[in-house]
Amino acid sequence: MSRWARRFVLAIVFGVAGFDIVSGIRLLTVDEPWLLAGYATSWNALPATVRADGGVRAFVAGPYRRVGAFSLHTGVVTLVWAILARNDRRLLTVLLVVYTLSGVVMFSVDWAYTRGTGYIVLKQVIGTLWAMAVMAHLYSASAWRRRA
Repeated sequence: MSRWARRFVLAIVFGVAGFDIVSGIRLLTVDEPWLLAGYATSWNALPATVRADGGVRAFVAGPYRRVGAFSLHTGVVTLVWAILARNDRRLLTVLLVVYTLSGVVMFSVDWAYTRGTGYIVLKQVIGTLWAMAVMAHLYSASAWRRRA
C-alpha cells in the first residue's frame, strides 16, 4: 500500500474512532442523553407529562447509557485495531470490511430514528469518508499488485 493511501485510510479510521469515543463519553455523562444525536425528535414527540415523569426519564436513560458504553468500547477497539493494522494490509482490509458491514446496519437504525436531523447528515459525511478510505485502500492494493 502506498504511503499516501495508508495515511489517508488511517486518518479516516482514527477520526471515526475518535468520534465514537467522544460520542460514547457524551452519552454516558450528560443528564439528558436522548437530546443528543438527533434523537430529540423522537423524545419531543412524547406528551410533555410523559417527558417530565422521573420514572420515564430514568427508564429511557438506561438504553442511552448502554449505547454510550458500546460507542466508547467501539471507538477504543477501532483505535487499537487500526494501530495494530497500520502496517498490515490484510488486517487493515479486514477492519475496513467488518466496519463497513456493521456501519451499514448502524446507519439504517440511525436513519429510522434521526432522519431529517443534522446528526444523520453528519453520519452521511462519515459514511462517505469511510467509503473513500475503502476505495483508496483497495485501489492502492490493486496498484501495488500491478507493479509486482
